[in-house]
Amino acid sequence: FLHSKHILVNELLNNLKAMGHTVRLIMFREQVSDASAVVNLLLQTIRDFKPDFVLTVNHLGFDAEGLVTGLLQKIHLPAASWFVDSPMLNLHLLASNKSGLCSIFLWDADYIADLKSLGFDRVYYLPLGTDEFQFKPLTGGINRWSGPAGRVGFVGNSMKDAVTDKIRQLKIPRSLLPLLDRIALEFHESKDRRPISLMEDFGLLNLECLRRLSPARVNDVEALVVWRATQIYRRDIIRSLAPLKPIIVGDQAWRDFLNPDDFQIRPPLNYYQELPFFYPACEVNLNITSLQMKNGLNQRVFDVPACGAFLLSDYRAQLEDKFEIGREAVCYREQGEALELARFFLNHDEQRRAVAARACRRVLAEHTYRHRLAEMIKCLKRDY
Repeated sequence: FLHSKHILVNELLNNLKAMGHTVRLIMFREQVSDASAVVNLLLQTIRDFKPDFVLTVNHLGFDAEGLVTGLLQKIHLPAASWFVDSPMLNLHLLASNKSGLCSIFLWDADYIADLKSLGFDRVYYLPLGTDEFQFKPLTGGINRWSGPAGRVGFVGNSMKDAVTDKIRQLKIPRSLLPLLDRIALEFHESKDRRPISLMEDFGLLNLECLRRLSPARVNDVEALVVWRATQIYRRDIIRSLAPLKPIIVGDQAWRDFLNPDDFQIRPPLNYYQELPFFYPACEVNLNITSLQMKNGLNQRVFDVPACGAFLLSDYRAQLEDKFEIGREAVCYREQGEALELARFFLNHDEQRRAVAARACRRVLAEHTYRHRLAEMIKCLKRDY
């Protein structure tokens, strides 16, 4: 398992072991500094461990030159790469990594055609799930959460640091920021999964400061637009819930976007140790999906119900495949509807608890990481 302390390391490692598999971890970014060193470390590990396949998340550990891919092809060892973020923002890693021995798994089904058009033959839809060892209903009805009480809660980053750092890295002048915001707003309203066509339509890449960017840097500009669009989207949805005075758990930069008198802004919580208790402490948990997923599902869609807690999510088409809308999942499609639905379920305890219970049963029966890994290994056994 090639990894770089990604959030899924614990989940995948624990569930693979629970399924009876033996896993060898390679922390490549801390142990090595260049692609040839990765190859040497990987080759040494393969000789000692003799694995059935190599696993990675978001193609981490694979180099832009294709040295790792070349090694795996030479020794006929399959690889499974599970993308849980947009693969189109990692194109600089994919161009030299086409291989008949690499199966790509995508958390968002919309990207399947994109990856196949790049020359990858084995591409599968594999949505996120939950770790049933971490996220599960509270036993005995006792919640050890000792933080502030709130009827509505949202867990998420304001993305201010990510947006600011990317603007600085790309050396984008302040005079261009209004244009970036126009493109971001257009991207939010469009069905496109990538903002590249909008960037071209607005002439962004023809400007002197961006004209000579490498393909990898163009991908960075795309990421910036997606992040800024998500930032604006999250901010506006959360502002619409101000009458309910929700708890906002995230970075302190939320104070730059929200009136502290209308919200309870709290620092981040530990994903494993605190979120499984925070979600059940809220009567309504708000989900606002990143705009890199126009139809896909994020982690919260599975984690919150796994705890037996109620989730109010923005509508995503792939929810229809995994839950019964209205009975197991409640969705809003616009700002006003988010406030309306939150108020309704705050005032109807029995209906709220019934939805949460049905969603919990569905998630634990079908949508855990054990289910996802079993499906991945089934595909690999069929392919190889």
